[in-house]
Amino acid sequence: MGVKKKSIIYIVLMFSLLAFASGCTQQTAEVKEESVGTYFVGGTSGLDVRFAEGEPPTEFYENESIPISIILENKGETDVVNPKVFISGVPPSAWEDGVSTSKQLESTLEGISKFGETTTPGGQTDYTFGNVNFDLPITTGSISQRTYATACYNYSTDIVTSICMKQNIAKQVSGREVCELSGARSIENSAAPIQVTTVREEPRSRNQVSITFIVENKGSGDVYWTPGELDCNTLTPRDIDKVKVSSINLGAKSLDNGITCNGLTTDNLLRMSDGVGTFVCHINVLENEEYLDLLTMTLDYGYSAEASKTLKILAFE
Repeated sequence: MGVKKKSIIYIVLMFSLLAFASGCTQQTAEVKEESVGTYFVGGTSGLDVRFAEGEPPTEFYENESIPISIILENKGETDVVNPKVFISGVPPSAWEDGVSTSKQLESTLEGISKFGETTTPGGQTDYTFGNVNFDLPITTGSISQRTYATACYNYSTDIVTSICMKQNIAKQVSGREVCELSGARSIENSAAPIQVTTVREEPRSRNQVSITFIVENKGSGDVYWTPGELDCNTLTPRDIDKVKVSSINLGAKSLDNGITCNGLTTDNLLRMSDGVGTFVCHINVLENEEYLDLLTMTLDYGYSAEASKTLKILAFE
């Protein structure tokens, strides 16, 4: 997601949060957990890759020149810059004119965006790798060939949630509660395959709160962290299931500056297991503080998307 988009969203969220907090100070009834809003489009999609219609066709004859083309469409909210695409499952001898089976596209596919009730679709592009020509080792019948298109790209997830900042006491002297200190928090995620599915706040001590974050891979591809490298066809097990926690902000506090976290590496990487990862952050609370504040987080990672198609190659009889 671009900086301008983020700024607009966060400004709107902050005004909404201030309005909610103002309303809370006038309540004497039970405090209820409030949604932080619906300012992202939302969803679990990122970059979608698919074969172009009829390129290749599902069935054709041997020695027939067949084009292979793909379509990339950004269905999430982060801009995709220069994705890399691969074709696999085609024998090298079948490609005409020595075509390369990998290509880094020099293009930016903007993410989907929301303004009011209007959602603008993300960017789309296509690319033709070239033509293939199969020479079958049979004289009758057919052979089925499974062909794959893989896209590697860098992506981000932005989240917004509200956090209760107060000491571990039942109520302030006024007798009113601005917010509840313990429990699950409402979360807003931008549209992306990696999602923060749980945010839970608990008192850790009189002057400190703990926030547990659960992060999940909700897409169908692999998430990885290899800075500066887009070649997801050469990933090792050490690269996969890693997400970079790039920023956490809560008022004037930020990651490693008033917010300390357990469960991350020294580079603020989260190691996931079977697509799920958990980490816990701790934040100090000053004497007599009691307010609801907006917490924002950005997760960065590489991601792979894949499409496949079964080709039926017919022999001339």
